[in-house]
Amino acid sequence: MSITIHDIAAKAGVSLSTVSRVLNGKAKKYRISPKTEETILHFAEELNYRPNKMAQGLRLKKSHTIGLVVPDISNPFFAYVTRVIQTKAYEMGYSLIVCNTNEDLSTEIEQIELMKSKVIDGFIVMPVGTDYRHLETLIRKKHPLVLLD
Repeated sequence: MSITIHDIAAKAGVSLSTVSRVLNGKAKKYRISPKTEETILHFAEELNYRPNKMAQGLRLKKSHTIGLVVPDISNPFFAYVTRVIQTKAYEMGYSLIVCNTNEDLSTEIEQIELMKSKVIDGFIVMPVGTDYRHLETLIRKKHPLVLLD
């Protein structure tokens, strides 16, 4: 069973909002005493609290996830580029969802549509061919988009 802010609040004897404010770095803004802040942080560590990234993503509409669309993951060049992107994304606190299109435009379109339905913060696409019409909705809706060719 995962630890929640409810568990920390119960253990520290404070409200959920106080725990939330401390864990989100807003203790000073809400004038929470240093002693209360220390108590909450102590119990969070003692209970090995880890924030639920999925819940945070839904609330903040930010998942720290990037969608990467690759034409052929078995190609050593694309495998290398994927590895470099994943390493850099991880260093910056982002996860990567990698979709392989097997150099098929219809698969590329399907994968992008699937990722658009998820909470993806941005897209990196190595497109198949030179027809980019399916990417226009990403641009119109101001989704962060990087094209690699």
